[in-house]
Amino acid sequence: MSLKQMQLSLTPMTALANEAEYTAMLALAKSYLDDPLLLNQLADRVYAIFLEDMRCQRERVSNYGKERWL
Repeated sequence: MSLKQMQLSLTPMTALANEAEYTAMLALAKSYLDDPLLLNQLADRVYAIFLEDMRCQRERVSNYGKERWL
């Protein structure tokens, strides 16, 4: 994946300014769907981010209401 593709993949869909960028994102998504290895890597990364988010939420909930020492 090129640097330009990586930067596009990190751009929120609402921030895409023009049709060319949107078309590039669609092409990138299609390449992921057409390549099982890339799709598997993407799924693994999404799962890792999900686990990290769950850990942060669990930590936040366990600390809720405890006294904080400044």
